[in-house]
Amino acid sequence: MKLNELRDSRSDAWKAAEKEGYDMSLVESNLRKTPYERIRVHSRALATAVMLRRAMEKRHARS
Repeated sequence: MKLNELRDSRSDAWKAAEKEGYDMSLVESNLRKTPYERIRVHSRALATAVMLRRAMEKRHARS
């Protein structure tokens, strides 16, 4: 099922997720991206998380 079909049909699962407070616009936004774009965004986020963790570890080692 394509994104537009899923959104238009408003499946029970989609409605349930919205009711629970999930921001389905984020799901839609990510599904519009190509797999390569999703991997690139994930890789950048992961690199940032690793950098922050190393900075925290370095700071705590000095304490």
